[in-house]
This record gives sequence, structure tokens and C-alpha cells, in this order.
Amino acid sequence: MDTDPQALPATLENARRNGVAQRITVRAAEADAREPDAPVDILLANILAEPLEALAPDLAKRVVPGGAIVLSGLLAAQADQVAARYAAWFDIATAATREGWVRLDGIRHS
Repeated sequence: MDTDPQALPATLENARRNGVAQRITVRAAEADAREPDAPVDILLANILAEPLEALAPDLAKRVVPGGAIVLSGLLAAQADQVAARYAAWFDIATAATREGWVRLDGIRHS
């Protein structure tokens, strides 16, 4: 689900390139959507630190217990603060760093 209509074709193309296009569903979301649809097994959010922090409770509600969250778009200096924001819902850790950017991966508490 993405609120940016330009992201949808890019997501599908990336999934195709990685051989997983048949295993995912991509759809547009309303920008002001607050209530989750059916919870998801994996949620990826590639946005800046401030919106990731603000959206933490809403994103957490969208992930099933035992499901995964992937957070990117973070500068290294922001990673600890964002990880702390998600710690109430996820076992979360830095998964990758590249050129000053960080990706956090987490597993939803049961």
C-alpha cells in the first residue's frame, strides 16, 4: 500500500526484477487513512525519520504478531531515535547502513 501513485509501478517493477511479483499485492492507499485494513505480514516504509516516528502506532497496528517491518529513509544519526519509537511493538535493530543511510528491521511482538 502506498499513498504515492508513482511508487506503485516502481514497486511492481522491483518485485518483478526480484522474482516476487506473484507473491505481493500492491495498491493505493488514501493519504489520510487511519484505520488498518487486514493486517500484513511485511510492511516496508521508506520515508523520512519524522513521519516514521509520527506514524509508529498506525504502522504497528498494520503488522500481524510475528510479522516484519522494514524502515528506511533514515540518516545514521536518526536511527537510534526511530528504533526507540518502534521498540514498544517490535524487536528492532539496524539491518544495513550505506552511505550514511540506515535500514531498520523489526519483528512484531506477539
